[in-house]
Amino acid sequence: MARRLFRVGSTGRRRAVSRFLRMQLSRRLTAYSVLILVVLHGANAILIAKLVESAGTIAAEAMRARATLLAEHASRSIGGIDLALAEIASKEAADPDLGRKSVPLHMLLHETAARLPQVKAIVIDDLNGVMIQDSRHYPAKRFSYANYPAFSEQKKWRGVGLYISAPTLSQVDGRPYFVVSRPILDSDGDLRAVVVMVADPTYFMSFYGQNAGIGMAALAKDDGAVLAAVVPTERRQALIGMDVQRFLNLNPGFMSVVQPVSGLPLKIVVTTPPVWMQPFFRTYAEADLLFMAMITLLVALGTVKLAREANARERAAEAERVARERAEAADRAKSAFLATMSHELRTPLNAVIGFAELIDQEAFGPVTARYKEYGGLIVKSGRHLLKIINDILDLAKLQSGKTELTLEPVDPALSIHDAATLLANRAAEKGVLLQHEPDAKLPSIAADSTRLHQVLINLLSNAIKFTPSGGTVAVRAWRTSAGVVIEVADTGIGIAPEDLPKALEPFGQVENAITRSYEGTGLGLPLAKNLVELHGGSFEIASEVGRGTAVRITFPFNNATPPRLTPAAVRSKARNVA
Repeated sequence: MARRLFRVGSTGRRRAVSRFLRMQLSRRLTAYSVLILVVLHGANAILIAKLVESAGTIAAEAMRARATLLAEHASRSIGGIDLALAEIASKEAADPDLGRKSVPLHMLLHETAARLPQVKAIVIDDLNGVMIQDSRHYPAKRFSYANYPAFSEQKKWRGVGLYISAPTLSQVDGRPYFVVSRPILDSDGDLRAVVVMVADPTYFMSFYGQNAGIGMAALAKDDGAVLAAVVPTERRQALIGMDVQRFLNLNPGFMSVVQPVSGLPLKIVVTTPPVWMQPFFRTYAEADLLFMAMITLLVALGTVKLAREANARERAAEAERVARERAEAADRAKSAFLATMSHELRTPLNAVIGFAELIDQEAFGPVTARYKEYGGLIVKSGRHLLKIINDILDLAKLQSGKTELTLEPVDPALSIHDAATLLANRAAEKGVLLQHEPDAKLPSIAADSTRLHQVLINLLSNAIKFTPSGGTVAVRAWRTSAGVVIEVADTGIGIAPEDLPKALEPFGQVENAITRSYEGTGLGLPLAKNLVELHGGSFEIASEVGRGTAVRITFPFNNATPPRLTPAAVRSKARNVA
């Protein structure tokens, strides 16, 4: 019975195919055209989805980098306020003139406020909340802070240390401000007075406006109260009394990231529009829509023309071939567009780095110390971002099987010497002793010299980064029966055995109290391991927390037969690494 049903089913399919082939040529061409358009639009949709995913990843990385930069700025700015408050509280703890009209104390407050651009005023309140000292006026005008949280919380708990209040509008000029306070305690630990700094949110908003990209940024307390934010001009009045959730609700569809401010009860919130709302994607989508409309129109016109010439099989076949070539050309054009994305990212970033270097080096004349400092920060951040982009693109090529190796005889001792020379200054600046002791009679190996150099640079950079001052990084090489072994060993912080697999995964940084202070993307070791194994070599790592790490890589000799790196083999190795 089953065989009979199978024969009936097969017969039905053959009849359906036969009926289709007997259809008029115009109808068959229409069916073919619809199928081609479905395939083209489906492929185009997949391509756009991949583009959105890739651009979203890049945007998320950029957003995290901006959040880190703003968090560092907030840490310095609010930390400077806290340090100044603690200094004043310490000096005035036993000052007998604290409650009097003291000119030296007024001058101390005035000079401190003058050197802190983020501060509008510094005042001291007595135990009743009455202002007794003011950096702006001498003698201080009589004003009560008794009902202000920055004073009342300090008095309520007899000193709570650093306190940051939510922003409010000034009764003098109508502009927003927030208050940071510290208690002044006597020798018995009892509250004597409260020193208050009136902070200017516009100082933070100005800096965030220059570094928030195309999104928004806010400085908020841990309880969610927003202290300062960059938002569209028409929404700035809504900042008073705003919390983080209301800030995020200003643009519900935006991506967001929250970055804690180190050492302070604060956090940075950065938002950015989703990829499909960003200008570059809109431009691409419009161009893609026009392109696909043209393709659709061309296919439709071709079908109409071929339908009118149903009996001219030769012309119909030629038109079908042309349409297919156009479709393939469209696919190649999209692939080329993605291939140039890395160039489009690198070019403006290199320009940013170049102009920042001119500022840092004062190429066109002297600049202020702050601009020079900012120029140096831009150069450092730009180079770091460029390295991240290059690493991500290298990893993407490896995982897609597009990495090609140019194998040639390479002197490993010379490669080690070049890599160590390149990183010698970095090691010296950090106070790390860099030693390289390759065997003087090493044979050549079959390797891609550029990729070998990249592997050595990644391993040495990692070793130097995680080795504290006074430590040692040593590079040794020797010959074995399997090939040439190169070992990079350091006396750094080391990695726990259970964390080694994570360290070899892409973006797999080991997180603990020690490594958290070291920047990086976690791509160095995975890239090095992948490239070594593509050469047919082996990659081994041994580490002990507090004692250091040793990475040992083995390359085959020059006279060994290198592995045939077919695309399938490359993709298989990339999957194993990832």
